[in-house]
Amino acid sequence: MSITSTIPDTQCVGDSLITINSNFAALDSNVSSIINTTIQSINTSILSLSTSKIDSTALGLAVAWVTFDGTSLLTNSALPYPINAKSSFGIDSVTRNRNFAGQTGRYQINFPAGKFSDTNYVVILGTPRYTGGLCVLIPNQAANYKTSTYYRFDNFYVGGSYPDSPEISIVVYGS
Repeated sequence: MSITSTIPDTQCVGDSLITINSNFAALDSNVSSIINTTIQSINTSILSLSTSKIDSTALGLAVAWVTFDGTSLLTNSALPYPINAKSSFGIDSVTRNRNFAGQTGRYQINFPAGKFSDTNYVVILGTPRYTGGLCVLIPNQAANYKTSTYYRFDNFYVGGSYPDSPEISIVVYGS
């Protein structure tokens, strides 16, 4: 038996190639349809995610934050000495706490009514280095420094004074 005798005639080979090509075309069409459906589903999911909002009740997200210039007061301000926030979320206002001698470097952030039902929240305070040395933001030493409606804190200079800071940032976590 020769090699040429085992090869089918041209007509059979042609029919087989046409059948294989038809199968590939059907497979290609089916794969394209699956890919297009998958892409449409992904696009729909992305659109849904981009239009929905993640609220602050999600575990680990800040429920409030603010950054402000502690050296500035709003023009013609009267008690309670409001301070203009540069940017904020979930904070009703920032005021200068003038209940202490020295009257500088002491602040209060005020939360909207109903923001917190208790004082089980965490406050992270930050300020850049003071020109005269190191400053630390600390909770105010008054017994009522932390309530469900406000948080009082001081900008304490290790030299013993309470200077105003040109930049103070606060992040609040809790529920």
